[in-house]
Amino acid sequence: SKASSKASSNSDTRKHATTSNTTTTTTTTTSTTKNKKAYNRRAIRASAIAIDDGPAEGPGAYVPPVVPKNDASRRLIYNAIRHNVLFKACSTDELRDLIDAFRAEHRGSKSVVIREGDHGDGFYVLSVGSVSVYESTEFKGTLHPGMGFGEIALLYSCPRTATVRAREDCHLWFMDRRAFRAIMARHKRKRLNMKLMLLEKVKIHDKKLGEILKPHEVHSVAMAATFKEYSQGQVIVRQGDVGDAFYMIENGNVDVYIREKSDSHPVVTLKPGAFFGEKALLSSDVRTATCVASAGGTESGSAGEYGEQGAEQGVVKCLLLMREDFVRMLGDLESLMDRSYESREGSDKEGRGDNMMGDMKW
Repeated sequence: SKASSKASSNSDTRKHATTSNTTTTTTTTTSTTKNKKAYNRRAIRASAIAIDDGPAEGPGAYVPPVVPKNDASRRLIYNAIRHNVLFKACSTDELRDLIDAFRAEHRGSKSVVIREGDHGDGFYVLSVGSVSVYESTEFKGTLHPGMGFGEIALLYSCPRTATVRAREDCHLWFMDRRAFRAIMARHKRKRLNMKLMLLEKVKIHDKKLGEILKPHEVHSVAMAATFKEYSQGQVIVRQGDVGDAFYMIENGNVDVYIREKSDSHPVVTLKPGAFFGEKALLSSDVRTATCVASAGGTESGSAGEYGEQGAEQGVVKCLLLMREDFVRMLGDLESLMDRSYESREGSDKEGRGDNMMGDMKW
């Protein structure tokens, strides 16, 4: 009986060990699979980050190509990219430089334009001919002139997710990732410098913004501010509405109307470099005037340049800063103004003390 009990106990121990080992193996396998997936995601991100385009400025900086094109080709590329999410926020100048950078390529009938699994390096716009799209061996569709493909490669060096094969002789326009990044980075720096230049002119009460904020705070404000365009006659702010944003004019003119004085004639016309709505940074008071985009601006986007219908003249471009964004980043503006006054008073007292020390006779 004792021997039987001992044998049964040993059998249970072996079963428990086997079950434990199986569970451990399953857990290890699952963990390994998760680690591999995480590693692959990190590797893809790293491959995108690791691309070195060289210095952004100065000697040795990469200069994107400028490839001559006729108007029809420029219009074709513009219409292919203008609704793409990568290009929607681009300014007129950005779109012009990006279109300049596309170079012509030719593919013979039945040749592969991009192959699934290969690492992508650029974006194509089809100019002449047609191409077929396959995922694995499954046919997904046909692309025709004026259509673009492969845009994810402008952001990341990741494998292509489909194969694109020419159905006939094809002419394409191609832009590589290096040119795209260089152009976007150049315009990003240009926008930041423009924002900083506009912010330097802003005065709240009797003080410039640069006197109220520290340099890194001004930089944060510039990063948070966004450019917005208004067509001629469009109301930017309306008298009586609650103010929640501050505006600086980069391009165009803005007419200011005050209901109590005149609804038909502006009391003043603001020019580029002027600003309005600054009280919105202090509180959510109602607007005391109506501001309307006036004539004097340049044409909206690239619409007129490329013949799009409905392009409007007289666009006003403003740098827009939301009070909510300002408060979230830096806190209440009044507190910041008090801080700057206290700092200035402290400096004045210290200066007066130094002068008194200098006048004393030892």
